[in-house]
Amino acid sequence: MRTSAKRDGSGWCLNGSKAWITNAAESDLFLVYAQTDQTAGASGIAGFLVERRSAGLSVTRPYDLVGRHSMGLAGIELSDCLVDEDAVLFPPGDGVKRAMAGVDWPERSSQPCAVE
Repeated sequence: MRTSAKRDGSGWCLNGSKAWITNAAESDLFLVYAQTDQTAGASGIAGFLVERRSAGLSVTRPYDLVGRHSMGLAGIELSDCLVDEDAVLFPPGDGVKRAMAGVDWPERSSQPCAVE
């Protein structure tokens, strides 16, 4: 993970980027996962809520796709984007668990089951 979050006074400074975000072209709020400690691996990943109007956050031009135009696919770039401590949705150590829960859920819900 290249997106980083460093403590800065009473908040965090985010730097990095994310591509292929559904509805990014229209979203006002983004959930950003970032590494808070490069030496901690997955235990250093945290989740932050970042508002579109935040200084240091920019949304890329929507991707020019052959189809699926209504998805608003675009990316975000974070350059010294400062967020308050209350923007931490998942503290370091919980970020990767929460991200993986979102990936695992569709897999579990689509598995066949039997009822006796």
